[in-house]
Amino acid sequence: MSGQKEEEKGKGYFSLVSGASGFSLVGFGFISLIISLWFWSLSGLFVSLAVFIHGFLEVRFRKQALNQGRWIQVRKMAWNQLALAASISLYSLWHMLTADPDLLRDLLNRPLVQSALNLYPVEFRIHLFNALPRIITIFYLLVILVAWLGCGSTAFYYLHHAKLKRTS
Repeated sequence: MSGQKEEEKGKGYFSLVSGASGFSLVGFGFISLIISLWFWSLSGLFVSLAVFIHGFLEVRFRKQALNQGRWIQVRKMAWNQLALAASISLYSLWHMLTADPDLLRDLLNRPLVQSALNLYPVEFRIHLFNALPRIITIFYLLVILVAWLGCGSTAFYYLHHAKLKRTS
């Protein structure tokens, strides 16, 4: 009896984790897609579409895994998570390699940003302007790290769940 309770509990956790992952990806991808269309960002469109598709696949595989008990779908969910991390990494690498320091400095010179920066000493502002390319690089490297940690741990959880389902 307790084995059946444990299995139901495991299925409940899996349902919660996979549902939160899949539906949040669909929602975030959709909202991001609208914003990218509004501001017409080609790279934003690509990554938004990728996030939306990964979310859609996650929801689809989740449904098949929960309703039909097909553990192979859970493995597909794990691979989907790793592909999502790869998509986010490619997007981040693209922005790291194509970031134009002059364009970034122009953004910092806009009146609203400039008025906020004027609250700080001149030395700090000069240091900020000079460090901007490194700051952008570090930011995108952190995005890549967080993507792989988050997606990798979710993929590990899915693979662990698939292994349990296969042995039971």
